[in-house]
Amino acid sequence: MKVLTATDEQVDWDVLADRPRSVAALLDRRVSLTPELPAYLYPEPKTESLLSLSWRELRQRAHEVAAGLMGFGVELETPVAICAQTSFEWVLADLGIACAGGATTTIYPTTKLDELVHILEDSASAVVFVESQDHVVELLCRRADFDHIKTLVTLGATQHNDPWVVSIADLRERGRASIANASSLVDQRISQIDAHHLGALMYTSGTTGPPKGVRLAQDSIVYQGSATEATNSLTPEDLHFLWLPLSHVFGKMLSVKGLATGCATVVDGRMDRIAQNLGRYRPTFMAAAPRIFEKLRTGLVESLDARRGVHGAVTRWALRVGNARSLARQSGLSGSAFLRLEYTVADRLVLRGIRRVLGGRVRYFICGSAPLDPEVAQFFGDIGILVCEGYGLTESSAGTSFNRPASGGYIYGSIGLPMPGTTVRVSDETGELLIKGPGVMLGYNNSPEATAAVLSADGWLHTGDVGRVDDRGFIYISGRRDEMFKTSGGKKISPGAIEAQLKAHCPYLSHVVIVGEGRNFVSALVTLDNAAVRRWAIGARVTLPQGSLANEKTVRALVQSAFDDVNMRLNRWETIKNFAVLEEDLTIEAGELTASLKVRRSRVTDRYRAVVDEMYAASRTVTPNLEGIDR
Repeated sequence: MKVLTATDEQVDWDVLADRPRSVAALLDRRVSLTPELPAYLYPEPKTESLLSLSWRELRQRAHEVAAGLMGFGVELETPVAICAQTSFEWVLADLGIACAGGATTTIYPTTKLDELVHILEDSASAVVFVESQDHVVELLCRRADFDHIKTLVTLGATQHNDPWVVSIADLRERGRASIANASSLVDQRISQIDAHHLGALMYTSGTTGPPKGVRLAQDSIVYQGSATEATNSLTPEDLHFLWLPLSHVFGKMLSVKGLATGCATVVDGRMDRIAQNLGRYRPTFMAAAPRIFEKLRTGLVESLDARRGVHGAVTRWALRVGNARSLARQSGLSGSAFLRLEYTVADRLVLRGIRRVLGGRVRYFICGSAPLDPEVAQFFGDIGILVCEGYGLTESSAGTSFNRPASGGYIYGSIGLPMPGTTVRVSDETGELLIKGPGVMLGYNNSPEATAAVLSADGWLHTGDVGRVDDRGFIYISGRRDEMFKTSGGKKISPGAIEAQLKAHCPYLSHVVIVGEGRNFVSALVTLDNAAVRRWAIGARVTLPQGSLANEKTVRALVQSAFDDVNMRLNRWETIKNFAVLEEDLTIEAGELTASLKVRRSRVTDRYRAVVDEMYAASRTVTPNLEGIDR
């Protein structure tokens, strides 16, 4: 075994060169290869029994939806919106739109009415799939404003008597009738779809303004699946657990992986049951944001720390052995014969049982959408599960780079190697990462000025992220250019990286917002995960009041302990000298979080400006022990 570089990676370039020209054609190819293998599995809403659909059955249903949409006037590149939670019906609606040649327009189900109206008007969507009864009522009340919307299609149990509203079952029935009259109706439409046609309008979450529609070509979407197939990262033997919001580009592009690779996907969007469903569905692969892995690690660590006596000692030994083996594999080594023997014993006695909590079959996880603290990835590596961090933007169709799930193919703290066919370079002037490749967007919808600001005439996408590329081709992110700030001493601060470390080391925090621009030191606004704090209190036999915990001295000491730990790892000018625990968590309703749960920094700092000012006026500070550290 050896370490992997961008130049010696084994890639099936024929897969990329011969990729189908549309998502619908990709589905056709999959049906021709593995028609009866399972494509999607999903829980039946009432009984929770797991239902399964083959690739052939999936295409049949998608064609029914497509024919139904065509009956409502959907043509090539016609935008069709989906506003719903992650579910199999979301996937079916999306594939139906693709087979009709339309462009899926994504809307978060948590989107507020004003933003929902903006997206529908900006996209000029002809049909809207909705799940929430509230959204149906809201749109019916505003029907006069949407003369371009031909119909609303309800998902799930939502029903309505208005003729403007049909259920997805009704839509499929209409489609079946159309296909019965013209059997090649959908196939003819698919033959007309070209690679450059609009395939999706992905609306960004709008941390600094209203959501922008990112125009992605059919080929950009197909490329995401084909690049995964070309690197052999997933196979028909894999089972993918998909829970991510499909309104987000991360989840949307993951739904294409199975079409290209043949792996089955189990869809269950209930975020409060992720850990439970890992044990139930026993997937080999799952993708998630850092917060999910932080919470999974916290739960496992709490359980392992509770082990006492011989059991506890053996567990600690097994984790040390797992760590040594993980570090060896990261370097492309198999380890000494003694280490391999030790690991066999440690795995049989301890590590296998830990993995069983997560289903016991996970080959690797993918992490994206925000920085992952390397120590979180290392913990999972110690128990025998890779967490491969990746990177991408809505504007690059999500997948730009990722760590490969093979010995020597990953580095914790890196966002991996570029996807095959994608080029990443660093701007000499700004240090910004620039991307060129099939995944790069066509542009922003109805926004030529915004497009020109980030997409050069020769196809280079300016990401807004500052980073570097090492001599093996692995990419590292320092932070967002528009989030970085300088202290009054002129020291540059990347808040995202510090926030990622704090959340990884303190599972009792819900949100962290680093502040300090133009100030003489760095501070933080934090909100609590009250449930996690109360679990800690029970274990530590600490009595807490029933109400707010923001002003509790024991809670502040708990948070300060985590801050002290993180401060020891930071440069001196990055250390957090003070923090404030906010009474309320950040919310979408208050405008502090986007629909995809990203923090709107300016909104938070504006609302809590008085709290920030008080921190800098106060005499109390977090004073970490920095003895011997001079960075």
